[in-house]
Amino acid sequence: MDKPNFYAIIPADVRYDDRLKANEKLLYAEITALAQKEGYCWSTNNYFAELFDVTKQTVSGWVSSLRKYGYIEHEVIKNDKGRVLRRKLIPIKKKVNTPIKEKVKENSTSNNITSINKYANEIEKIYNCWINQCKDINNAKLTKNLKEKIVTKLKKWDVSKIIEAIKNYSEIYYSDYYYSHNWTLYKFIEQGNGATRFVSRLDQKYDGDIWKDYKNNKKDEDKSTSSAWQVM
Repeated sequence: MDKPNFYAIIPADVRYDDRLKANEKLLYAEITALAQKEGYCWSTNNYFAELFDVTKQTVSGWVSSLRKYGYIEHEVIKNDKGRVLRRKLIPIKKKVNTPIKEKVKENSTSNNITSINKYANEIEKIYNCWINQCKDINNAKLTKNLKEKIVTKLKKWDVSKIIEAIKNYSEIYYSDYYYSHNWTLYKFIEQGNGATRFVSRLDQKYDGDIWKDYKNNKKDEDKSTSSAWQVM
């Protein structure tokens, strides 16, 4: 096969992660290069196997390792019969830690605690909603990091919108709809393609696109069922 002629960059957190094999780091670079335009790539294990001259099973192991250590996510696209049509590979960009003065750290910690106390009721509502709706998908522990992440979103989003997004995600996950990504509560809140895809008016980029598509498909199915009954 023809080799790609674009360049790829391996960030420091991937380069120096001793848990990853050398070729897993190269695969990550390849995925990020392919995902530059839309934020994800459709390339199959067959494609990467030919590119790196290895087996599909080897590529599958590399992908699993990158997912395990939080460097990529994937979404599986299925047809109405549940058959897998294709998958998205989505690279995750991690924040690089930079040194800061100890005084700034102390102030930041103090502010975080104050914010957590201020939004305690809202945090509990969101956490309880996730446990009730999504515990079997990915259980969650209400850690300090999770509380802080929820607070950052509560400063921008109304608590009712976050709860609505969780409920919508749960309904879709347990339906026959193609979407089956296993979100954790932390990632669901944190990432731009999480909660924002399951409720409208949280952001302009996604604006609840998955939820809207799900509802439209459901309407079409209801119409088809109604028409079938009328014919009978």
